[in-house]
Amino acid sequence: YDCVIEPFMVLEIGAAVEGIVQSVNMERGTIVRKGDVLAELEAGVERKTLSLAEAQARSQIGIDIAKSRIELAAKEKDRARELLARNTGTQTAFDLAKTELELAELELLRAQENLVLQALERDRAQAILDRLTVRSPIDGVLLRRLVGPGEYVYSQAQIAQIATIDPLYVDVFLPTEIYDALAVGQVATVRPAAPINGVYEAEVTAIDQVFDAASDTFGVRLRMANPENALPAGVDCTVEFAGG
Repeated sequence: YDCVIEPFMVLEIGAAVEGIVQSVNMERGTIVRKGDVLAELEAGVERKTLSLAEAQARSQIGIDIAKSRIELAAKEKDRARELLARNTGTQTAFDLAKTELELAELELLRAQENLVLQALERDRAQAILDRLTVRSPIDGVLLRRLVGPGEYVYSQAQIAQIATIDPLYVDVFLPTEIYDALAVGQVATVRPAAPINGVYEAEVTAIDQVFDAASDTFGVRLRMANPENALPAGVDCTVEFAGG
């Protein structure tokens, strides 16, 4: 039966935010891996913001000051307790020293919470910066590059088109009279048309549950391994099922 070899998937890669393209790291026909950088938008301000957030997240000054105040307040409290025990101090002075210590301890808690918030702000700045880098979400081959350096892109604008060709799909329409002879998981033989040629195995992964009444056929999809992207997609082929 006649068939067509198709890519496993074709994705239109978009930009998450608006901005001016600073660099493009892709060319038509390039093999890309998941996570590879395709393009970068201008991010001078975002990098400065991240640097500031990182510096604030590393700063321990607030905690050090609070610890020093706790140490001093603890000494004052001990001195006030000693004076009160000798009847040379007042209860009011002791209560005041005790309150100062409690306030210093609260200052330490606040400084520690601020450090956590600054770390979150650093992570937020990093996330904003990451959105300005367009990466490939899949392994595949670059079909089209749609932008160049200096161009302004809008949010969700298409940056590139990438196709996954390992594995490949084989689509075929078959007469309804052989519907009961097929099953998911069945292995078939695929022969690409010239100039590709060769003989390959493919596994049935989907069988349409709705027939085309006009042509009295139904669709079948097979999955065919394509190590190292050896075979191209978009090729005519023939497929043969066991038993003829």
